[in-house]
Amino acid sequence: MSSTSPFLIALVLLGLSQPTAAATPTISFNAFLKNYLQQSVESLGARRQLSSAQRLKVERQDQWTSRLEATENLSFEKQSFESGGRPDNSNRTNSLSGQFIQNMPTGTRLEIGGQKFIETQNPLFNSIDRRYSAKLTQDLIQNSFGKSQRALMKQGKMDYKVAELEYRQSIVNSCEDAFSLYADAYIQQEIADVLQAQLKDAQKAVNVSRKLFRDRLINKVDQLTSENDFIDTRLQVEQAKQKLVNTKRQIQAFIESQSSLEFTLQDPSNFLPKSPEVTASTLPEEIINLRLKSQNFNVEKARSDRWTELQFGVEVGENFGRLALNGPLVNYNEQFLRANLTVGFDLLNNTEDAELKNAVYQKNSLEKERHTLNKTQKNKIESLIAMNNLLNQQVTSSEKQVQLLEEKMRIAFNQMKRAKLDFQNYLLHRNAYLNQQRTFLNLKKDLWLNQFALQKEYAHQSPQLCEVAS
Repeated sequence: MSSTSPFLIALVLLGLSQPTAAATPTISFNAFLKNYLQQSVESLGARRQLSSAQRLKVERQDQWTSRLEATENLSFEKQSFESGGRPDNSNRTNSLSGQFIQNMPTGTRLEIGGQKFIETQNPLFNSIDRRYSAKLTQDLIQNSFGKSQRALMKQGKMDYKVAELEYRQSIVNSCEDAFSLYADAYIQQEIADVLQAQLKDAQKAVNVSRKLFRDRLINKVDQLTSENDFIDTRLQVEQAKQKLVNTKRQIQAFIESQSSLEFTLQDPSNFLPKSPEVTASTLPEEIINLRLKSQNFNVEKARSDRWTELQFGVEVGENFGRLALNGPLVNYNEQFLRANLTVGFDLLNNTEDAELKNAVYQKNSLEKERHTLNKTQKNKIESLIAMNNLLNQQVTSSEKQVQLLEEKMRIAFNQMKRAKLDFQNYLLHRNAYLNQQRTFLNLKKDLWLNQFALQKEYAHQSPQLCEVAS
């Protein structure tokens, strides 16, 4: 029967008692973006504008407005007769009336009402007990069959679409700022890692040079050069770490849950969706097109409001009451049908003319602005595409050069270890590799930013761009 050594048991217990090193937290761009947008002043302001536009759209869409009115009327009348010796007559009435009013988007107004006389004292000639009526009014020229109302509704829809796209534009602008900030920090993290790895190689080179110097295979200059290179590399590492700390602080400022700077950033290139369809209109062009459509509806409304007011109305109803016919009052009911045509125009009011002139002026200004914007956007997109192609080629070329220079550096290091290459020549290969590595990382960042700038112009076609989980 075997027995376990007390020494082994103690080692196991000691190992279990050691605290486990906490894993370094990783922050993705999506997590950073969510917090960034919540604190972005531009996106918060655009969200308020979108809410206002939505409220205005709902108000303008509500053309089927209804209103219910109830009124109590109390009146007192006194009649005096100049001949016949008849005494004065006084009459007091108390009535309750109600009315339902329905406005329609066709320029039509329906009024249904009734009135009930609760009290009538001393009626002399006639008295009405109750009355009912229904009246229909139709606009014929001004707001002809609801033309102004429909133009206002359509303008509200266009304005809301504009607000939606402007909100989208502000979100993408804030997202671009966040992406640039995150990409800078990520590339600085990569450069710091490259230099940290290089510091280890510099330490190996120092150890090799010391051994070779002891063996009298190299001179003192080479040995001191390797020592100096190690010091310079360590200084570069410290400078890179400080730059990384500064950029991480900017990231940390938007993430309340991250209290420490000990975190790792993920590669943000996967955030960028596939390239957009560049033949379609850009987001700024789409916005101004919708603004112009909205202004066209405004011109249409202003022209309709400028016409002379002409309304056709018809009313039907019935009165119930009492009437004096050479004797006491007798009950009667009266049915009526009335038709009318109302014409109204302003004599000294130039408001409608001024509103129409201003609406036409705004429309013409937008057309000029659209023409200029189309040319500007065309040049901008062509420039972004050309730069994207150039950066793609540069990144590909730089990546191949990094691989080549890394292999040359490895060969040079092996030759230096065997004293077949002096340290100065090895240093040339090492620095060439290091510089190319930095160039490659910065080119990659420039390519990301250029791709983002291109996709931002078509953000209305790419809903997944800058989309974050709620």
